[in-house]
Amino acid sequence: MMLAFPYTPDLDTKNFSFDILENQKWIVREEGSGTREFLNMFLATNEIIPKGIMILGSNYAVKEAVKNKLGITIISEFVTNPAVLNKELSTIDLGSSYTRHFSYILPKNITISKASQVFLDELKHYTSNLNKKRP
Repeated sequence: MMLAFPYTPDLDTKNFSFDILENQKWIVREEGSGTREFLNMFLATNEIIPKGIMILGSNYAVKEAVKNKLGITIISEFVTNPAVLNKELSTIDLGSSYTRHFSYILPKNITISKASQVFLDELKHYTSNLNKKRP
């Protein structure tokens, strides 16, 4: 997970302190989101009290709000990478990963469509490759 904020070309990541996060406006996902769960855990663990909170319903909306200087956030590196490369966002790697279990439920006694089966096969293949990449 990455701490993301508007682009700052002279950011000193070596001397960065969580103290400056105390009085910031935070852009967050809605309750029930895994990203929101991680952010809440991060704030509580580091005893950070946000100056204000704006709740948005998608990672894209959160990224765009931060890019437009409405606040800071914690968000996945997959979401921030293109904006970082385009110098629209700056990030600091929090050095922690957040994993969740993905579940799917199928009705009993029903034959799923070919499209559903292909999706499930791809999902299983993708997640098995993710697990191989982890240390």
